[in-house]
Amino acid sequence: MQKTTVEPQGLQLIRTERTSLIPAAKPRKQISGREYRRALKRAWFIVGVLLGINFVQAVLIWILQAGPI
Repeated sequence: MQKTTVEPQGLQLIRTERTSLIPAAKPRKQISGREYRRALKRAWFIVGVLLGINFVQAVLIWILQAGPI
């Protein structure tokens, strides 16, 4: 009886740059401290505006539920 051996073939990977539907991740740009603080101020401003809108809506709902004064 004769033994047969099969050599495993090496894997060839397909390059993702030309086949991927999602573009490859670009290196992130380092942001400076000034840009970071500016972004935080903008975020807190938006939070404050939204909180104010919610407060006004709550007061209006409370007034409308009370009926005519």
